[in-house]
Amino acid sequence: MTTEESGAGRRRGPVVAAFACALVTLAVDQASKQWALDDLGDGRTVRVLGRFLTFTLHFNPGAAFSFGTGATWVFTAVSCAVVLALPFVIARSRSAPWAIALGVVWGGAAGNFADRLVREPGVGRGHVVDFIGYSDWFVGNVADIALVGGILALLAISFFDGGDGSGERGGDARSAGGGETRNGSQSEGDLGRIPAGGTGAQAGEDGGDG
Repeated sequence: MTTEESGAGRRRGPVVAAFACALVTLAVDQASKQWALDDLGDGRTVRVLGRFLTFTLHFNPGAAFSFGTGATWVFTAVSCAVVLALPFVIARSRSAPWAIALGVVWGGAAGNFADRLVREPGVGRGHVVDFIGYSDWFVGNVADIALVGGILALLAISFFDGGDGSGERGGDARSAGGGETRNGSQSEGDLGRIPAGGTGAQAGEDGGDG
């Protein structure tokens, strides 16, 4: 296997993992929403952790966690842009954690975007199915969890891994630079010793001639 083929294989690995995570996230989101429609459609509420975590069906025309309910078309356009752009970003990623986090974000964005396309009241104006109630704060879904979790993961990776998705840590670059400095210092020392030795040898030759 050539170096180019090996490098291409390493680049494909994170991309394949990202797309797999996106598909799993999308599938889990849509399956959970279908469950909510089937089992919670009668208006009942299932208490998971008392009043702090409940399952209750809610149709959201706004953004994640029921924010911005009066701007459905705006969020549809933003979701469309994210869903279309993220595959290109993922394809350029060389870091597996970075690509996987992007894949989770992509799956979450695609899950809510699908609702806006196919659900009532119409294409582009569809209401997102929410069913996970967090006390009296808001109601969300699996896609929202994926979006928030993926973004938090990206922030953590940016902090610890250089922020460019390349998988090259700042410390590694510093170590490489340090090695170059040490090599440079050694070379300078060698150069400093060579003239001294050369001068002594030359002096010996001059003495012999005399």
